[in-house]
Amino acid sequence: MSYTPLTAVYFRHDYYTSTRFEQLQVNIPVATARDLRRYGLLLRQQADGITISFDDTLLSRDNILQDALSLNFDLSLKDHLFYNYTDLQQHDLRNSILLFTNKNNSTGRLHQDVYVSVSEVAPLTGTGFIRPFGRIELLLDKELRPQYVIHFAPRSTQWYYFLMSGHLQDLIKPAVLDPSGKTIFSGPQSAVLPDGRQTISFVSDSPVTLAQQAAPFMLVDYATGSDAYRIVMPALPVPDISRISVAGGQSKLSSEIFLY
Repeated sequence: MSYTPLTAVYFRHDYYTSTRFEQLQVNIPVATARDLRRYGLLLRQQADGITISFDDTLLSRDNILQDALSLNFDLSLKDHLFYNYTDLQQHDLRNSILLFTNKNNSTGRLHQDVYVSVSEVAPLTGTGFIRPFGRIELLLDKELRPQYVIHFAPRSTQWYYFLMSGHLQDLIKPAVLDPSGKTIFSGPQSAVLPDGRQTISFVSDSPVTLAQQAAPFMLVDYATGSDAYRIVMPALPVPDISRISVAGGQSKLSSEIFLY
């Protein structure tokens, strides 16, 4: 046997620093497993996708592609926090899935837009006891590309920084700045927490994109009253994604970060 690469599908998510998305499990339906054997195709699962190769001692690439074989794969989601950090308006999670296909699509993506969007949401039909997160319909025809991508975009939320400890609340003129020395956060302003405590807060002027890497913001103090400032915290933490509202179509989501 001599296997030659036929095509591949890779999962990507811009929330992650590497963009490699390793939270999808590929499941092979019985009909697809049968077709893989019949055509001498070898499927290899990787952490961030799948590759399909063919036995070139049995069939040529042209022989396989001229039959316009369609392979279906079900996807299950391993991360229950996925919708917290993903920009995807899939409201009816019980009765819908994401459908990815290369049919009538020459972009190299298995979705219509740059990122997976509501365009890929499809009604849930013909499933067993386990509802799949998504389904790949891969058409092996003469238009087949060497690789495809399924690419997710991160969600953006309104960020709130709260100064909790006494030494932070005692700062003369605190501010939250980006590395260039500019601020996209309004404040400081007084805030009352649900437990009745008084604190000082900053809020982003517009939604900020969630990312796994450290936030590009720092806490400073203009204690002298001039344009010079003292860096108090050089790298502020990012929001805890477990505390972000899940999918449901909310128009404005917020992330609260408490500084001590």
